[in-house]
Amino acid sequence: MKQTIANVFSRFVLTIMLTGAVVFLPARYKTWIHESPTFRISEIQVSGNDYLSREELLEMAGLTAGMCIWNVDLRAADSLLRNHPFLDDVRLTRSLPRILRLEVREKEPLALLNFQSNLYCLDSKGLVLPSRPGKLYDLPVLSGPLEGAIKPGSRAESPWVMEGLDLLQLMLSDRPGLYNQISEILLGEEGPVLTTHHRAVPVYLGKGNRWKIRNLQAILDKLSKMEWQRVQYIDLRYEGQVVLGMRL
Repeated sequence: MKQTIANVFSRFVLTIMLTGAVVFLPARYKTWIHESPTFRISEIQVSGNDYLSREELLEMAGLTAGMCIWNVDLRAADSLLRNHPFLDDVRLTRSLPRILRLEVREKEPLALLNFQSNLYCLDSKGLVLPSRPGKLYDLPVLSGPLEGAIKPGSRAESPWVMEGLDLLQLMLSDRPGLYNQISEILLGEEGPVLTTHHRAVPVYLGKGNRWKIRNLQAILDKLSKMEWQRVQYIDLRYEGQVVLGMRL
């Protein structure tokens, strides 16, 4: 009989909470809400994570199964997770009576950095992101002079690296199709040298990039298959000029 009454009251409280109504319960019922098995977390659903494990995320947020769902401080847990350098967005919600849902969006790599014969994922601001072992990343590779140590969580603050990242962001915003046609960017004092995916043709870009990437996209779109066979290089270093080096 007592169990039946408890079940009825549990459903009543849950209905009130789900409808958003405000009820001033006596203190003994508030205590019951926090102690009742009805509101003990039985499942924590985590989605959107790739290189951060479920265990890492739950530990950062201080979340464990079995705790009372009303004792979870959503704002505090959200704040702890948002402070992680690899996370872009976080959403933590209750699904009454016993489920928590954690949705995260990790920072995405924009390029791969070639450093001491190893490849590291970089986001748009030069942050080194973790890479999953065995995963193939179809991203442009940045190569050039770089000193110091590189590890996940550090920043590749070389001006050459930032120039390459800025160039890739410019492609994505101005000519998104071009981004997928570039396999590597070699960085140096004379300006970036791009390598195309198709036939690995070098493109000498020089300084001042916006009008040049527009011209490059137009050139790549117009080249026929037969013409591609003859292209040795594309030179855009000189303002107002496009030079195609062709095999005879």
